[in-house]
Amino acid sequence: MSTVLEAAPRLRLPELDAFVEAHVRAQMKRQREIDRKVRHLVKYLNMSYFLSRPHTHPIPSALAAHHIGPQIARGSSFIERRLRKHLGGSESDYKKYLRNLWHFPDGDDGYEEGRYTKAYFLCRPVEILLTDCWRDKTASIAWESGAQHFPADGILRTSFFQFSVPSVIPFDTQRVDTLIADFEAEIAAKASRASNQSVEGLRSLYKVRQWIRVAGGVPNLYHDFKPESEPHTGPGRLMGLGECSLQRMERGARAKLYKDTGWWNYDFNACHPSLFFSLGKHYGRPVCVIRDYLTHLSERQQELSGRWMISKDKVKIVILAAFFGVRRSSHRKYSTLVDIAGQLGAERILADPYYHMIQLEIRSARKTLINAHRVRTGRRFTHVRNAAGKIHPLRKSDGKNYPRKRLLSFIMLGYEAWALNICCANRSDILVPMHDGWISKEPFDIAFLEHSLSKSSIQAFAFDIGLRLKGEQL
Repeated sequence: MSTVLEAAPRLRLPELDAFVEAHVRAQMKRQREIDRKVRHLVKYLNMSYFLSRPHTHPIPSALAAHHIGPQIARGSSFIERRLRKHLGGSESDYKKYLRNLWHFPDGDDGYEEGRYTKAYFLCRPVEILLTDCWRDKTASIAWESGAQHFPADGILRTSFFQFSVPSVIPFDTQRVDTLIADFEAEIAAKASRASNQSVEGLRSLYKVRQWIRVAGGVPNLYHDFKPESEPHTGPGRLMGLGECSLQRMERGARAKLYKDTGWWNYDFNACHPSLFFSLGKHYGRPVCVIRDYLTHLSERQQELSGRWMISKDKVKIVILAAFFGVRRSSHRKYSTLVDIAGQLGAERILADPYYHMIQLEIRSARKTLINAHRVRTGRRFTHVRNAAGKIHPLRKSDGKNYPRKRLLSFIMLGYEAWALNICCANRSDILVPMHDGWISKEPFDIAFLEHSLSKSSIQAFAFDIGLRLKGEQL
């Protein structure tokens, strides 16, 4: 057996496996196929239970009667071609394994745009079983992996980063028990008014508790390129791996876990607006509105929060989404803005001249910024290279150009990764990398780091990327 962990391990709950196997065995007899379908169905059940792939549509009226309690306010969306591949070739074949586990429309309604399926809602008895399995502190449990133990360094693959993190973060079991009890009391008090975030946070803590039982803490594993890919692929971000990544955990549950640990939380202040402003200024593009937003950051966020009738945190997300090329639509089927701010909120945002001007500045600068990062293969420009040394082709395999918004996002994520590495390089006290920030055991000198970012970016890129840091002890 290999002693090197090549992929993130997963927890196995034998009681859940046995339930799903009985469900599949009623449909077929070949043990090899039964085992394969059980593995995939368990994966999809856990995705639904932990709300990891929510469907963007509201609950269809035909299914509203099946929705009991606050636990699932949205269905799950799975990639249809994978359902067919994992559960059977024909439509009727794969759907028979889904029935009695999920409710879903049998007709052609309820589909999302693109490659995703209609909404799937866990049947209530299945949801109760999942809760019993994940909540039980004495349940039989194991973890799957090709390795005998976790490595010392949680960064499994990187072509760029120069720091390490522990592969397991320990937490006190009794404290997690207390947090779970508090979450359960809060959800019980709110009943049907409990938010998806609260339910997702509670279920995340169930998983944390099980991982503490098995491994002594939460797996803390990352990579910036996939094992089957070349090191120069990907935008450069360190991505959390596994089903219980602290990087991707619901914010409320993560904040409760970190509270009173004495750790330190650092973030780049308005990271993407600041990067875009510095890039636009260096390459001669108009960035007046973004300069105004950054100069009066707190006031503008408060003002937009009032105008759009959403929280300041959601204002930050809306502005960030603009840099990733969010579509200007308030149609539920297409709009990320609806997911963030609701239908009326999206309409208010799209009607706001200030938001419109931010989007115009971003769109007007895209071509210039992309051209500045192009690289040649022979006599032709074929790729863009970002600050993390990663490359992205300009054209798809069919010869069509990649969207400019995708290429600009790739470029900006490279600067973000570069800045994170400058701040954390050669440190031994980093715990969790968080894309535009990090969690550490020890405090950092913010003034020194900002000076280092300025000096290093002028040396590397001939301009100051202009990032500022904020930090707090947890």
